[in-house]
Amino acid sequence: MANATADTPAQWLALLRDSTVDLIRTQSDWDNFVALPSNRRAAFFTGTPNAGVDPLANASPAAIRTFSASLKFAGGGLGHADYSSFVGVLSAAQFSALWGAFGISNVLIADYNDRYCRESGTCATQGGSICTSNC
Repeated sequence: MANATADTPAQWLALLRDSTVDLIRTQSDWDNFVALPSNRRAAFFTGTPNAGVDPLANASPAAIRTFSASLKFAGGGLGHADYSSFVGVLSAAQFSALWGAFGISNVLIADYNDRYCRESGTCATQGGSICTSNC
């Protein structure tokens, strides 16, 4: 799936508008990704720096459910996620793959990290969450 990631908000919005780029854009896309066996989730990243990495391999079903319930999508992509249930569980490579599945690079996640979507269009500071330009 995720065959491209963006380093800037403008690049990410362009990715979201490009239907040829395979990434997680909706809750349904995410639910389908989670339902895949580990080797198929890892195959999602073929041809990317995250090739062979299953971002959910170490996560418990409860942590995945908590993360999944926190997801908010808008404008064809991720708007908000609370990843605190994965802290201390996922490796740096797994976090890179996790955000890569949504089209967000390690560079861009630094801009979105430790913020949450307080209301449409408004991000506020909160550890363990991300808030994107789609909030």
